[in-house]
Amino acid sequence: MNRLSLMKKLLLGYSLLILGLMALMSIYILPLQLRNMDINLEDKISWTARLISEDDGIIKAVEMKKFSREKEDKLDKLVKQSPDIDYIVIAGTDRIRLYHPIHSRIGMTFAGDDEEAILKGARPYFTEAQGTFDVQKRAFHPIKNKEGEIIGFTMVSASLDTIHRAQRLVIFHFLLIFSAILGLGIFFAYVISQSIRRSLLGFEPGTFVRMYLQREEILDNLNEGIAAVGKDGEFLYRNQSARTFFPEEKMSDQLPVHGLIKQCFQSGLPRTGMLFEIHENMLLVNLIPLIKEGRTEGILLITWDRTEVVQMAEQLTGMNHIVEALRANTHEYLNKLHVISGLLQIGEVKEAVRFITGEASETESGYHTIIRQVKNKAVAALLFGKQSRAKELDIHFTLRKDSYLSEHTDYLSTRELVTIIGNLLENALEAVRKKQDMRQIELFLASDDKGITIVVDDTGCGMTKEQTGKVFDRQYTTKEEGHGIGLHLVQEIVHKHEGYLEIESEPGEGTSFTIMIDKKRVQMEGGNSDD
Repeated sequence: MNRLSLMKKLLLGYSLLILGLMALMSIYILPLQLRNMDINLEDKISWTARLISEDDGIIKAVEMKKFSREKEDKLDKLVKQSPDIDYIVIAGTDRIRLYHPIHSRIGMTFAGDDEEAILKGARPYFTEAQGTFDVQKRAFHPIKNKEGEIIGFTMVSASLDTIHRAQRLVIFHFLLIFSAILGLGIFFAYVISQSIRRSLLGFEPGTFVRMYLQREEILDNLNEGIAAVGKDGEFLYRNQSARTFFPEEKMSDQLPVHGLIKQCFQSGLPRTGMLFEIHENMLLVNLIPLIKEGRTEGILLITWDRTEVVQMAEQLTGMNHIVEALRANTHEYLNKLHVISGLLQIGEVKEAVRFITGEASETESGYHTIIRQVKNKAVAALLFGKQSRAKELDIHFTLRKDSYLSEHTDYLSTRELVTIIGNLLENALEAVRKKQDMRQIELFLASDDKGITIVVDDTGCGMTKEQTGKVFDRQYTTKEEGHGIGLHLVQEIVHKHEGYLEIESEPGEGTSFTIMIDKKRVQMEGGNSDD
């Protein structure tokens, strides 16, 4: 199941929080920080240019058109001690460099063509221009004599490479800080989650709540009534279906199942497959003792409403197939109950709930499919039982999606339908169960105003031509146990209605039976057409 542990939730939540903060910082704070760094750089180079331009010694040197060795050393030292400043250039109005940190460039013409405005009396400004070696961010400031005349200018610049390095350093520090915060957060989240898990004996905090809610939701949607009864007769648990059969908080001692529950407490043995009429409902009841440390702590009571099935069975004359179908159902549910009981007794509640959910979903899906396509209740009951029988034998039984059988048909009675379909399916089950692979049976039913069609295909052992010629003979059988009358009865019914019966079979491949009847049966006046 896709459930995150507490530790994973804490780590994921903290990581998402940090990533969100980092995204917020990268969108708002980091660009602001980089912008402030750019402004600070401009202020620094601008103030440096102004201080140099207003220095009396520098003004005199510009007037004399020559810098002393002492002045050059002072300016060289300023450039070296300022990590954000790459160049300081001083030039006269003729644009000839009077100072340059690279002394070989002194005496050469100023490069960049962005000094014209400062020489014409413009206010100090910034530019980005190509210098002799690289692109620079420049601050210009005029140098004036005592009369206020412009006699030259000072340019202080920072290389764009230097600026980009500084920006990358800021980003690196930003990422380093948040990585450290993220790492510490993950560490503390891990420590906290481990502490919580130890306090809960290794379980996740939401496990108990999820187990309870899932159990309630799953069990309340089951058709089976599931209840747990204590020694005093009080219900420890009832799902929604069980509340319908047992509305009181305590098991009534007037109910026929009450005495059997007491016996189960005393013997510690299960009782299964019992039919009781409770509140006008015919129920199939199974009692499973819940044993802990050798003592019976309670009784698991599982009920299935069999009223409708019993009513249909009483209307059938082909009773043998219905009885066999119910036996298969009982056996199947007995196996399931043993599994559920075992899982509950060893404490695997989640596995028991998962098992119940899967079985209920599969059973309900098959039930609704048959009821939707087969309106004849007796045949539907038969198919439901055969489906359980096939599942018991690990055989894949399907009713074709385009099948449809009306509640009543003018071509075959319910008894005849049960006899034909029951015998064909039983023979198919016997043939397929001998195979190790491709164990499949498919049934197709179609009824309309023109007639009725029944087709049963299986992937069983198949038959030879000699066997297909004898298969309808009375008392001929290929089964280890059998009387050989089933297919003979089918053939008699088809001949009686002047129908069509075809059998196709290949040894090792399977067999297909096709029956088509298009002649309406003769109904006795005042008789029941479905007798």
